[in-house]
Amino acid sequence: MKRDLFDGGIHVPMIVHWPAAIKTGRVDHTPWAFADVLPTFAELAGVPLTSVPRVKTNGTSIRPRLTDSPTPIPERILYWEFGRQVGDPNSGIVGDVFQAARRGKWKAVRYGKEAPVQLFNLNNDPGESNDLSGTHPEIHAEFTRLFQEHS
Repeated sequence: MKRDLFDGGIHVPMIVHWPAAIKTGRVDHTPWAFADVLPTFAELAGVPLTSVPRVKTNGTSIRPRLTDSPTPIPERILYWEFGRQVGDPNSGIVGDVFQAARRGKWKAVRYGKEAPVQLFNLNNDPGESNDLSGTHPEIHAEFTRLFQEHS
């Protein structure tokens, strides 16, 4: 279901047709987020984002992964957040916050500020069914801090 923070809701394939730069049938598994679209298109257009002072983004250009460049995208934390509306839809009142973050093979999900943070190893458990929060306390604590900072 879309708007679900497990990978079924946020892991979406991207198809790019660019015969001059991308080989047909090429597949890349680098994770990225919507925040990466602007920096990527700006780089492809030759427009440095620093030349547009009002534009701020925490995204990263994924241009090297679109082409055959061996340059990897540095490991970073990808973050998603959805608010749960309460009351009148026009009120703008968000009742709770649902959060997810990914760093490399690790992904954490929390459905509410008071809910437990679940931790998954996506390499071993792409279906996110085995919560590892009790067996990897350092990684769990890292994601818990991140979620608290963004609440």
